[in-house]
Amino acid sequence: ARAQLPTYDPAGIEVAAASTISPNGSVLAGTHGLSLLSLAASSPIGFDALDRNWDVYEKVSAEHGRVADRRTWRLVSPMFLAETRADAERAVSRRIGAIAAYVNRQMGVDPDWAQTPASIIDYWRTESLGEFGQAIIGTPDEAITQIERLIEKTGGFGTLLVLHVDMANWEDTKRSYELFASEVVPHFRNRNAGRKASLQFAEDR
Repeated sequence: ARAQLPTYDPAGIEVAAASTISPNGSVLAGTHGLSLLSLAASSPIGFDALDRNWDVYEKVSAEHGRVADRRTWRLVSPMFLAETRADAERAVSRRIGAIAAYVNRQMGVDPDWAQTPASIIDYWRTESLGEFGQAIIGTPDEAITQIERLIEKTGGFGTLLVLHVDMANWEDTKRSYELFASEVVPHFRNRNAGRKASLQFAEDR
């Protein structure tokens, strides 16, 4: 007999089903009342599947007497931030080769191109960091643009999970998260609206 997975209890421990490209994760999550975790949200194929997979999740949830709640939808995106693109590239250049070799071995991939720090950064930005998709290795503005793309594509989701890749030293890593907290989060919480309005008021007069 097949074991029945427990139904997600909002008052208890949250359980999420991973989803990448196929609708299998959405079906599993909708059937058992689990949260939806979109691991490949930043990959080109995974990005294209986001809205379709949510539609499946809503439909299957309804078939099992539940209402899908976007607040429980988690999207994953790899990000490393610095004040400038050049600063971000400098910060990751020493370790990124070792991390790329690890990812390649994990996925059973043997790249047929020269893996220099610059080429790896370019590949992760434009193609994919493993199954997790395109990485932001750049500025807070680039992170904001990526999140806005995800919001527009999905129609809204509950949580962005920043995939941490250990490709910089501790000080630069802390600075990346500080920049996310001080510049990216306030943008989406509209915390700078008053300051911008005040500055505009002063400029107009």
